Amino acid sequence: MSDRYTLVTRAGVGLAGDFAAVDRGMIGYSTLALVTRSWSRELMVGGGAVMTGGFGKSLIPIPAISLRWLPTDNVRVDAFLPAFAEAKYTAWDRVEIGARLEVVGSAYAVRDARVAGRWPCAAQATDDPRTPDNETIARPGSCLDHVTNTLGSIGLVTGVRLTSTLWLTAFGGVTLYRHLADENASGDTLSGGTKWLPASAVFRSNLMWRIPQS
Repeated sequence: MSDRYTLVTRAGVGLAGDFAAVDRGMIGYSTLALVTRSWSRELMVGGGAVMTGGFGKSLIPIPAISLRWLPTDNVRVDAFLPAFAEAKYTAWDRVEIGARLEVVGSAYAVRDARVAGRWPCAAQATDDPRTPDNETIARPGSCLDHVTNTLGSIGLVTGVRLTSTLWLTAFGGVTLYRHLADENASGDTLSGGTKWLPASAVFRSNLMWRIPQS
């Protein structure tokens, strides 16, 4: 936009599920709008919003803040709240090492016939007298449609420059927060559908192309 202001926008759509069947309920989408201001060569601060939707939920705006700080030529601090914050040290313009705190979320649809054909998703031919519910009448509001997963982790990040623009990076650490929720087609959590999972190890690696000198 100018020497000091930059506008960043992004939009994405994806499918996630067990793919026993494919329908509109498997679609998730997100958008981002962010305006940043360069206060100096070392400091850039921005603000805006992230909006996510799909899987039975309306488009939900979430305030977002970004920060990039270069206290020295070899140290870089990046944050995009509420998603992540990290600090990295770069040696010889080829090797990176640092720490990262992040929160990620995902959802996937459940279309397995063993779920769709059972009560409460589908009415049954006969009622089970051992239960207080009438299984001959379906209850769509109590039917499992999709599962959401929220994961908070902390750990170390490393990176190696393979070519002038190609990096191999890795993140390894432990989870601080693991939450699963079973939800219906409207995005409402089912009764008893919330699960808190114990901490676990996390590892992932990426092959990343970066714009030169970024």
